[in-house]
Amino acid sequence: MEGARGREMSPEFAAYKDELRRVALSMRLAGLLTLLFGCALLVASRYLAQPWMNLPGFVFLGLGWGVTGYAIWRRTQWAKAHPFEGPR
Repeated sequence: MEGARGREMSPEFAAYKDELRRVALSMRLAGLLTLLFGCALLVASRYLAQPWMNLPGFVFLGLGWGVTGYAIWRRTQWAKAHPFEGPR
């Protein structure tokens, strides 16, 4: 009974996965940092009693999700355009 963890992946597949991992990496990280900044603004708004921080917090959350979604879409499009056909 050999599962996916028991098999070694081929060097070609490992290289493909490494290349796929790098597609839109900076955009994914920028989206994550934008989301974290938006969350920090909302938390600060709540605990510092600064209601004016709500709007920028929600704007940053929306931007973060938008950038992250676009980066995921770009990665998916790259994977569709470059399917792996070698040995796994």
